[in-house]
Amino acid sequence: MTFRNGYSAKVALTLQVGGRDLPLSHVGPNEVSVRELCDELPPSDAQLIIQVDDSSDVTKVYLPQGVSRDSHEIAYESAN
Repeated sequence: MTFRNGYSAKVALTLQVGGRDLPLSHVGPNEVSVRELCDELPPSDAQLIIQVDDSSDVTKVYLPQGVSRDSHEIAYESAN
């Protein structure tokens, strides 16, 4: 049996790096995918923000390969 309540959560995935907010299409255990290609950035610290409705989870990560202008995928490691 399926129950429907008409509720759909508002989800936003963002990577903050180099003073920029990069919208993401998905988040995996070791990489994220940006919605649009962007300028190249060197390896650096970043913040992965997952927002569901009014609740946000911010995780500090490190981008060991930085951001490539030619790929939607960005590898990350836990910064903890």
